[in-house]
Amino acid sequence: MNKNLVWTLITIFLILGIVAIILVNKFSITSLSICEAKYIGNHSTLYVLSGCSHCEDQLKMFGENKKYLNIVDCSENLEECQKLGITHFPTWVIGDKTYIGTKSVKYILDNYFGVCPFCP
Repeated sequence: MNKNLVWTLITIFLILGIVAIILVNKFSITSLSICEAKYIGNHSTLYVLSGCSHCEDQLKMFGENKKYLNIVDCSENLEECQKLGITHFPTWVIGDKTYIGTKSVKYILDNYFGVCPFCP
């Protein structure tokens, strides 16, 4: 095999590997127990807007456990969202702090909650 072909194939496989890693990290759903989902839902509010692709991505990360989240759709609760000054979506309100943007489940647990004290 010619040297240029070998390097071309190696480069292609490296690029495909990097793209695969990026996609897996962007769209991966962290294994989230019902207990952890309820814990997050009981201690935070997720503000979304109908038709917002980033909001849909955020909700997909929770899979079926999204039903345990405290979700407010600002399309239907405009007054509440305006009162809180929420203008970017998705927005997490955790305690008295506001966090804007899509966050992975792992990031939310690691950075905002840590280990759930009630979950096995």
